[in-house]
Amino acid sequence: MQQTMTHLLEKLLTVARLLPNDKLAEVLDFASYLQQRWPDPSRPERGTAKALLSHAGTFRLEPGELDRLIADIAQMRELDLESHA
Repeated sequence: MQQTMTHLLEKLLTVARLLPNDKLAEVLDFASYLQQRWPDPSRPERGTAKALLSHAGTFRLEPGELDRLIADIAQMRELDLESHA
């Protein structure tokens, strides 16, 4: 039998209320892990122009400026990975 999201959330909340704080923190950590592993497909990919604009609002940039900023971020990420490898 397939359970609805509402029913599952209600069951989770019922069980979570009975857990001590340290175990509830573990449940939250695991839920965060699952969320990172299977991100929402409707969200824009991290580091893309669409993702940046969705967080920051609307910018007034010169033509090509956003592309340069994104390229700079990508380059800094690569350099950071190389220095910590």
